[in-house]
Amino acid sequence: MKGFLPICRRDMEERGWYELDFVFISGDAYVDHPSFGPAIICRLLEKHGYKVGIIPQPDWHTTKDFDRLGKPRLGFLVSAGNMDSLLNKFTAAKKVRHEDAYSPGGQAGHRPERATIVYCNRLRELYPDVPIIGVEPAVKPAVEAHPGGTVLVLATPMCLQGQRFRELMERFSDAAEVVPVPCGGLMEFVERGELEGEDLQSYLQEKLAPWQGRRVDAAVLGCTHYPFLREAIAEALGPEAEILDGNA
Repeated sequence: MKGFLPICRRDMEERGWYELDFVFISGDAYVDHPSFGPAIICRLLEKHGYKVGIIPQPDWHTTKDFDRLGKPRLGFLVSAGNMDSLLNKFTAAKKVRHEDAYSPGGQAGHRPERATIVYCNRLRELYPDVPIIGVEPAVKPAVEAHPGGTVLVLATPMCLQGQRFRELMERFSDAAEVVPVPCGGLMEFVERGELEGEDLQSYLQEKLAPWQGRRVDAAVLGCTHYPFLREAIAEALGPEAEILDGNA
């Protein structure tokens, strides 16, 4: 590891770099810690010899911030951050949050709603020919592993209501029974550090009650927080259900 990742041209020049392979656009502040997904991805790419920089919480009103590190050789990586941008703004009860745990000083307002879409639109304006690489829930590998089976997708209600997820479901609806399972409040168990216990199991039993006694071939963890609950979810579903994590 060679110090912090470049966040400006000066950082690049100090490393003797004049072009990056990848530029990561993140809705979070830059925290170089393994609890932050962007940091893990960037460091893994760096380990494999790629030159990687990161632009945290760019001003989305113009393209200026998005050009801070120049045009990458291979592509942009884009993420709303550790938390879905709408959930970052609203609670599960759809009340406005007054703090942002992933921004400096906990100050809200440093990312737009539907941040990934907004960021990608700005990048398209700036560099229409550069690939933008995204991540989506692991529905495809679940369906490929269990054709004709039943695949549950556990995610936040806002994620499941989004157009991107609806398109994902339509794409694989003929290959398997893909069932969305809205899990409002599940993410908060992780944020409170409750990764096991009676309250968590009661919550999961209630959410998964319609599938008790029915065959479930796979469950997709469609939120970045849910892998922390992998064992609890596997226990609630039973040994026959394969747990797939798109973050792995």
